[in-house]
Amino acid sequence: MGLSIYYCGQIRDMRLLPALTEEVKDICDDLHWVSGDLRPQPELPLQGFQFHPPGSEPLWLTFREDGVLADPVYYIFKDDTFSPPDPEDEYWLSSVTQFAGMDAHIALMKLVKYLSLKYFVGFELIDESEYWETGDASICKYHFDEFEKAMDEMAAKLSKLDGQYELGGD
Repeated sequence: MGLSIYYCGQIRDMRLLPALTEEVKDICDDLHWVSGDLRPQPELPLQGFQFHPPGSEPLWLTFREDGVLADPVYYIFKDDTFSPPDPEDEYWLSSVTQFAGMDAHIALMKLVKYLSLKYFVGFELIDESEYWETGDASICKYHFDEFEKAMDEMAAKLSKLDGQYELGGD
């Protein structure tokens, strides 16, 4: 649980992937963010990379052969009989960014917006902080504060569950 982004899209041309990868890795090096490659394998036919600021889940820019973004998790769990994924979920990726903090989230949104305009066609992103949609840091801060309050409330309630309370009582 935490403030998240959801995104999908297609790279303009798969021949742009090396330039995209190099540009993001250079930026990540400057910002001291984590990045890493994903090379195609028989059970995971995607090519691309992931990157993220410290505290955030990775953003996967991993592509099928046709250039459509796809979530590696879909391929890892697609044969899982207990929780088969919805095939539509293959095309929407998500990342919890809340724990990187608001400044890192905003920097990430600015970077992704730049990348989407330069390298992608049909790119969509839904940002629970609404920074992507509005560019308004005060709205983003409001959502970060609300998620933080919700997390604090949940932690307080969970701390009361020490085994002394009965479920389903009067």
